[in-house]
Amino acid sequence: MKKEKIIRDLLNKELSKKFRDTINSSPIFYSAEELKAKWNLICAVMDRIDSCVNYLNKIDKEYPESEEEFIDFITFSCMIKDAIIRLFEELDIIYPFDSGKNSVKFFKNIYKDNLYPKNNSIYLAKDNPPSDDKFFEYFRALIFAHPFKTNRHSKNNLMKKGEAQYSPWVIVNKFLSSLTSNTKDAVGVRIYSNMFDEMLDLKLSFQLIKDYIISRYELLNYATKWVKDKISEYQIKWSKIKVNRVQEPIKILKEIVNILDERFIDHYEIDDAIRYSNYKLTNDKNIEAVKKYRDNLINKIDNLCNAIDSMDYECEDIGEFYEALNGRPKQTYNMFNYHMEKIFCYLNIKDEKYRKDLSSDFGWGIEQVKLFANNFAKNYVEIDSDTMSVDEIHLLVRTACYLEKIKQAKDDCNINKINNDNILKPINIIDD
Repeated sequence: MKKEKIIRDLLNKELSKKFRDTINSSPIFYSAEELKAKWNLICAVMDRIDSCVNYLNKIDKEYPESEEEFIDFITFSCMIKDAIIRLFEELDIIYPFDSGKNSVKFFKNIYKDNLYPKNNSIYLAKDNPPSDDKFFEYFRALIFAHPFKTNRHSKNNLMKKGEAQYSPWVIVNKFLSSLTSNTKDAVGVRIYSNMFDEMLDLKLSFQLIKDYIISRYELLNYATKWVKDKISEYQIKWSKIKVNRVQEPIKILKEIVNILDERFIDHYEIDDAIRYSNYKLTNDKNIEAVKKYRDNLINKIDNLCNAIDSMDYECEDIGEFYEALNGRPKQTYNMFNYHMEKIFCYLNIKDEKYRKDLSSDFGWGIEQVKLFANNFAKNYVEIDSDTMSVDEIHLLVRTACYLEKIKQAKDDCNINKINNDNILKPINIIDD
């Protein structure tokens, strides 16, 4: 049975995905002072590389079908190469192809197909060839960047001092190229020069160009390692800072806020807990109910400390703290979720002036508070939606939800106990 040929992409998308995922796994790159100045470039590199990789994989063929396709291939390849080099410069990563033997690998033997005329600049460079990157920049200039005047490559041994080169077209013809070149997949560019009368065709293997671009693209692994190392550096520093639990609960919460600030992590729910713990009630009738809510919240602060100390923000401990803060009863009424959404999304301090405006979000939120207060909450707290502040309203809504949740849990326990008693109750058998 004939095996099917496996078609692989020219460039492995997983490399760029891994780099992006690693960057996005930590907020340090857009938050830390030493790194956030690099953020815009990093984003530009990620986006450009992704689009270039997608396009090059899409048009990749054994040989270009047209002049336009070849120019596109060189253009997008150049963007990948430039993106990698610029990224290395910004991240201060040592570029492995900057000098030495590694810098001249792919294009060092192209001169064997460029022997005529013998005095042309490219041929003269065979004994002291430029780096692969410098040659590719020269090749790119002739192909699309500066075809009407290429004159900046004398220092790279590719042009004579004062020489200007011009390119009327690129060479994309597999059959004709094979007649004048030992390379079967030769592509290239026609060159005119002000230093010699003859025309020169600079040709090289299309696969060789691909191999060169693959080698530059795969350098993204170095950048991904740099990102991982930088994240690890910050995590080690953060892991050394533990919460001081031997202090008042409110001070513990404030310290946690400071720690999370250092770690560039949002803490709006901890801010809520601080406000709920500090707020002075305007109605003494609510003191006992709110104390129950606050006591339960304080009991879960140690769980929150465990999560902060372990830097695990999705663990069971932090879940228990958030449940104490924002918990809701299992059984509610039809409009409960709608009321909660409007009360907590529409009511904010900066919009207090719209309290009596029913056409505003704030005014509509207040209307939902009234409905909630006169039905669900009245068994536990008294909420005056006309005079109470946003923070007090939110605190009392949370308290009512918590107390109803506790009541339902107790009711469930009692029901289960009755059912168990009935199951275990002995059956009296009466003899006839």
